[in-house]
Amino acid sequence: MVVLEALPSGLPVVAVDDGVYNGIVKDKMNGALVDNDSEQFARACLDILNNPKDRERLSNFASKSMQDFSLSATVKSFEKLYKKLINEHNN
Repeated sequence: MVVLEALPSGLPVVAVDDGVYNGIVKDKMNGALVDNDSEQFARACLDILNNPKDRERLSNFASKSMQDFSLSATVKSFEKLYKKLINEHNN
């Protein structure tokens, strides 16, 4: 949940490279994906904190990258699905 709360707020995310984040955390675009290694995790956090230009770029893309996961986008997606299912059922 923290990742899904951070990105729309424009916070770059450092996460362990795990399938659960596929399509959400985009390495070097809206954050960093690292191996399950505490030193690598800490290094990635420090890299973001110590590089204002990179942090700003990651931050800008972080909020944009979550637009597909917004409440509005999710509702539209469900509405489209329901209409499709209704049409298939009626035919």
